[in-house]
Amino acid sequence: MKTQETPKVHLEKVTWDNYWRVIHLQVNKEQRNFVATNTLSLAHAYLNTMENVPTWPFAIYFGKKIVGFALLCYFGDRDSYLEDNPIPFIKSSYHIARLMIDRRHQRRGYGKEALQQVLEFFRSQPAGPGAYVTLYYEMENEAAKKLYASFGFVEYPESFKEGDEMPAYLKL
Repeated sequence: MKTQETPKVHLEKVTWDNYWRVIHLQVNKEQRNFVATNTLSLAHAYLNTMENVPTWPFAIYFGKKIVGFALLCYFGDRDSYLEDNPIPFIKSSYHIARLMIDRRHQRRGYGKEALQQVLEFFRSQPAGPGAYVTLYYEMENEAAKKLYASFGFVEYPESFKEGDEMPAYLKL
């Protein structure tokens, strides 16, 4: 007798086959100021790629259904990308530029499982050595703050200025 496997959250590259579904994912109305649209994020991914910044746009799946989107990159030693960055150890670090779960799929643990997948991806060192994972989030985004803290991300308030996003990091 064959047992049915429980669908799990996993990451898949954004491709021609899934990009329309990714573009149409949306957060709740009250969350729109917390994260850029996926269309804008895919444009950022393209521009990073044009600048030779290793970048990975991923659809977040639960089983065969797309439930979210993640945009990941690797800073490497690009001084032009780093000169205005307030986190001093960002050089050669991995970065979560976007992580969102569609409004219809929130509060089911998909964000937590997706973040776990992202960290496992970074631990494989896909673009080279990296000691840290960095990210930024809006101070009003309590759900993001709680999620990242539960994984051990530490805020870096030394570089926070009123109106900016809070930088945070995690040692890999």
